[in-house]
Amino acid sequence: MTPLHDTRPEITKIDEQLIQLLSDRVQRCIELRDSGNGITSDEEEEILSYWLEEAADFELDEERMEKICQLILVLCRNSGE
Repeated sequence: MTPLHDTRPEITKIDEQLIQLLSDRVQRCIELRDSGNGITSDEEEEILSYWLEEAADFELDEERMEKICQLILVLCRNSGE
């Protein structure tokens, strides 16, 4: 078992990657919206369904993943306005 202090840098690196990926996602959503092709509510439902399927595949708590996905969708929807 790896001591916690040895794992912290790995967790920090993952956090940095998550933040970068969120930033990239927000930027792509802004570009889509600015081009007149923003994500529709139907597409958001498809995205949420995809997340829930993936959560189940990775044995992650689906209720929590749903909340995370919804927060990300709101972040993308409201960014750049």
